[in-house]
Amino acid sequence: MHGVAPFVPPPMRQKGHGERGLSLQFWTDPTCESTMDVKVTVDVLGSLGKLYMRYRTVFAAFPLLIVAVVLRMQFRVYDTTGTFISFSDSLDMCLRQSIPLILLSLTFLSLSMTGSWALALGRFWNWRHTTPKPADFHSNDLLTGTQDPFLWFLLPLIGVVCIGVCAVLHFATLALTQSLGIVCAWMTLRFSLGQGKDERRRAHPASFAPSSPRRRMITTAILLFLVSTFIPYQFAYLVACLVQVFTVVRALQVASEVKSGPNYDFYNYAHSILLLMLWVLPINLPILAVWIRNLAVHWLTPFSSHHNVLSIMPFILLVENLTTGKMVPRVAGRLRHLTSVLLFGTAIYAAIYGVSCAYMLHYLVNMVAAWLVIVHSTSDSWALAGFTSIFENVSNEGRKRGKTP
Repeated sequence: MHGVAPFVPPPMRQKGHGERGLSLQFWTDPTCESTMDVKVTVDVLGSLGKLYMRYRTVFAAFPLLIVAVVLRMQFRVYDTTGTFISFSDSLDMCLRQSIPLILLSLTFLSLSMTGSWALALGRFWNWRHTTPKPADFHSNDLLTGTQDPFLWFLLPLIGVVCIGVCAVLHFATLALTQSLGIVCAWMTLRFSLGQGKDERRRAHPASFAPSSPRRRMITTAILLFLVSTFIPYQFAYLVACLVQVFTVVRALQVASEVKSGPNYDFYNYAHSILLLMLWVLPINLPILAVWIRNLAVHWLTPFSSHHNVLSIMPFILLVENLTTGKMVPRVAGRLRHLTSVLLFGTAIYAAIYGVSCAYMLHYLVNMVAAWLVIVHSTSDSWALAGFTSIFENVSNEGRKRGKTP
């Protein structure tokens, strides 16, 4: 089966009905009147390999669709009931409601953009004229990048595969964080026994270490300064992902030792944010690999687009907020719909334009992170009260130093 390659502009000249598809021509000796047997076989493994090579970017776009829809369901339940459900429960709810409807709608959308349907609609609404039009170089940029109605099954097939990939990454992340949690708990217990502080550890259960606003602002300022001068923001994003991994591990330890609803809510929230960040990471890794290669060959020519502070600041602020162990506050009123709109818009864009414009997914998730930072600031120390407390602490320290002889 051969056809137009996906995400490739159509030919300048419209082919006839008999010229479409696969054509075979045989040159034989006209003097030989023997029959010819032609046997055509399907290379299944080779076809699957070529299908993967042409649609490998799908595994960075469509899983983000699934994660955004699942996270949207988690926030809807949290704003309504006050309980932040786990990623598994939210995925189960979405598989019963929203995800099948989204895949069905996207399938009908892909069928509506095929050649036969577009021609019929054009004749009905008189969109097409008798004068020939130049080739539309953006006609194969949407969805799976093809207008062939025979390949309608690709979109639901890719959706089902990406659901499985999201589930695999979810359970792999669970296994990783639980393994790291066991290792950290064993090391902490061994250190406490070695120091003779086991009774003190039992008396004071595990909790997140308090973090002063001054330390967080200094850390953020240093990282943003490095992004604006030397390192690309993709490297800072990788660091943010690693910090988020250890935040999830710490949240799991706290939820395991202090079994309470708010602790489990924060663990589920941190785990879902980690999954959202992990699916954006493959988009940034190629640029990071190029930067490391440039360092190896001593080529330090900077690119201004890779040093955009606004492209990484919301992620850094969000991760810094999560390191304190404070849960995102519930949003009341009409503003709670803004979270759903941002996540649903990110999901739809990832499905329609995500394969051809994968670089835009980072900026869309960046907007979601910026909104979550704003929500955190309503009750977190990054608010105006916490900002003024920094200068109050500085003035108090100056007064104390002035009294010392």
